[in-house]
Formats: sequence, structure tokens, C-alpha cells
Amino acid sequence: GDDDGPPLEGTEWALASGVDVPEDADPPTLLLEEGNASGFGGCNTFTGGYELDGDSISIGPLAGTLMACDLQKMAVEGAYMPALEAADAWSIDGNELVLSSGGEETLRFSSS
Repeated sequence: GDDDGPPLEGTEWALASGVDVPEDADPPTLLLEEGNASGFGGCNTFTGGYELDGDSISIGPLAGTLMACDLQKMAVEGAYMPALEAADAWSIDGNELVLSSGGEETLRFSSS
């Protein structure tokens, strides 16, 4: 129906919660498409693989460009990237993507 929300794959997801992002900083993003995960980690862009099995997901290993940023942005990336790689399940909640690890919500994204 109309309440299915955006598809997991092919949607550009922007982080809504799970990592504290400074107000003046761009939020991390995630794009999942045909087995390739990519996005903006808070400082660098990254790419890697992912696998889906029903509502289970496995992301990574992820590799990022090695640009230095200010400490706040590097802290965002330092929290975001491991959380992505630790995610083991996904769900769509309205217009949002929820990633969880061990049954606990870890990252929440909004669709742009």
C-alpha cells in the first residue's frame, strides 16, 4: 500500500539519530544499491559491500577515503562507521530506516 515507505535499496538515507552530529556538520549518509554500500561518514566518503537476508543485513567491511577533518567530525565518523558494520537487522519505520544490532536500535535514518 501507500504506507510501505521508501525502499531500503536505492534510497539515499541521512542519519537522523544514533550518533551526535554537530549542528553545523553534514549528517552521515548511506546508500545501498546492488550489493554496494556507499555514503558519507561524517568526514570521508566510504564504500563497501552488504548482504541482505530477509530482515537481516550485513554491512562491510567498509573502506573510506583518508581525509583529516576537525575532531568533532572525526568523532562522528568514528562512531558511525563501526555502528554500520555492527548492524545485523533493518526495518522501515514510516519514512525512516532503522538499523539494529543484537535487537537494539543503533542507527536511524530519514529519507531525503
